[in-house]
Amino acid sequence: MKKIAAVVLIIINAMLLPGCWDMREINDLGMVMAVGIDKDVAANLYIVTVQIAKPASGDGDKKSEHIWVVSAEGKTIFDAVRNLALLSSKRIMWAHNNLIIIGESVARDSIIPVIDYFTHNPEVRMETFVVAAKGDAKQYLSSTSGLEEIPGLGFRDMYRYEFLTGKSVQSNVLRVARRYFSDDRQIAIAAIDFEKGVIKPGAEHPESEAKMIKLAGAAVFNDDKLVGWLTPEQTRGLAWLRNEAKAAVVTVRAPGNENRSVSVETHNVKAKIETEVHEGIPAVTIILSGDAHIDEEDSATNLSMEEFKEIIDQLVEAEIAAEIKLTLDKVQKEYKSDVLDFGRTIHAQHKEEWNKIRDQWPALFPKVPVKIVVNIEIRSSTTLQQPMKDLKRGIGQ
Repeated sequence: MKKIAAVVLIIINAMLLPGCWDMREINDLGMVMAVGIDKDVAANLYIVTVQIAKPASGDGDKKSEHIWVVSAEGKTIFDAVRNLALLSSKRIMWAHNNLIIIGESVARDSIIPVIDYFTHNPEVRMETFVVAAKGDAKQYLSSTSGLEEIPGLGFRDMYRYEFLTGKSVQSNVLRVARRYFSDDRQIAIAAIDFEKGVIKPGAEHPESEAKMIKLAGAAVFNDDKLVGWLTPEQTRGLAWLRNEAKAAVVTVRAPGNENRSVSVETHNVKAKIETEVHEGIPAVTIILSGDAHIDEEDSATNLSMEEFKEIIDQLVEAEIAAEIKLTLDKVQKEYKSDVLDFGRTIHAQHKEEWNKIRDQWPALFPKVPVKIVVNIEIRSSTTLQQPMKDLKRGIGQ
């Protein structure tokens, strides 16, 4: 009887155990690859546009056969997302989303709804890239991006290599949310714009041009609103300060020849920010140090290699200092937004003093004096100190 009772008990428990109650067949899902958020400010409506991966039809290679782009409106972002169900034959799924594009209309109004929706959506990964669009986000969802057939994937891979130039910023859902909820720093988001690109051979109109998405500096926010844009060069000044320019190329004039240039690649560049607070007035010193390598020189010189490297060293340091100064003037004086993390550094280095000036920081930040010190050491060179064309001319003689 005990054995029979045990068997019955096992059967009953097995019947009560939940199965795959929330299982969703992949054929029933619309995989979002990228999403854009715009706003009709006059009507107070959000426009959500999604780029959904479309199963290959088996013939042709047109981009339109690989993605489906659709938009819906709503009083909130969640409302607009649900209204997509009125247009889609599949259940919208966010787990594979690579990119969130914030349209300029939303950015200037407030990005709080964007942060709120995507940080509370359990399907959205916190490392999903976030960018701010110049113009409407919707127009970017059907555009060319990278070498991938699905633009969302192309932009994801393109954004992964932004560190090679330092002319963009690293922004994802987690970074943006953390910065918004911080009281000692502001938000900077990677900006995108359009670049004209020739349509590939074999297209219906080979001579025409298509718009391609490009990284275009950064969008600067004050609290929850967009206050302005940084050019790629100004953005690299920001990257120097935030230790995000990992391997940047700096090009300077050649010694003794204003029409020629020398390209230097920096490595292991670190920014050390030292702060002090005297009678409630903060001051900042930026010390930037790192190594560099001369990669290209297109002019001849009679200088020794050591003399040549010393001059180029000074020119590179001056160029980096100028980029940082350009960024400081724009961000600190014009936008008055601490995307430079000065407040956070003062908070860490002078906690008691920070607590006294915390409420005054927005007014103090534009007035903080900043000293810039750049120490770059050129350690090696692949150049011959004589351009190839001059070598060839010499050989011919």
